[in-house]
Amino acid sequence: MAPANPNPWNLTKREMEFVQWRFAKELGVKQIADAMGITERTVKAYAEHVYAKMGCRGNQGMNLITVTKMLIREGIIILGDNDVT
Repeated sequence: MAPANPNPWNLTKREMEFVQWRFAKELGVKQIADAMGITERTVKAYAEHVYAKMGCRGNQGMNLITVTKMLIREGIIILGDNDVT
């Protein structure tokens, strides 16, 4: 089996940083903007780009996708040959 792609959605470095601040640290837009040294408008743009790349709408869909991928990568969820990740 090939190693899992740590970035299956081809997120940019800054988009990955946004994901970490938003979901790992559970920060809001203003706090993320301050932490990343960018405007709140740019944070919202990152969110739109990330959600579009991940094929989901808003935080709930992104949380579900992120957690599911993590569980698969960690071997907690085992997929058969016919399952799609």
